[in-house]
Amino acid sequence: MHNENIYNIINNYLSSSETERMVEIYILNIVQQQTLENVICLSVEDNTMNGIDKEKNSWRIHFVNLNTERDFYIEILKTSSEELESRCFYFDDRDNIVIIGS
Repeated sequence: MHNENIYNIINNYLSSSETERMVEIYILNIVQQQTLENVICLSVEDNTMNGIDKEKNSWRIHFVNLNTERDFYIEILKTSSEELESRCFYFDDRDNIVIIGS
């Protein structure tokens, strides 16, 4: 049930923003593949929220694990060749990005 709540939060953001359907499906598929027990979604943002970029080409979903109290992110990037790439990561104590998984 908790995964469904996370899925709904992300889906609500994507459906209320001007995000291409291909990107929406990609993001939702990645989230559905994650084990998100004891995790809540804090935010979903895209690169245009900085007020400078006009074209959306990256999205970041911010989560927190309630057991470990560690924040982690799923980031999606649309490349110049229109392909989508993703990574899951967190920031260590020195603010270095640590990739989760492969």
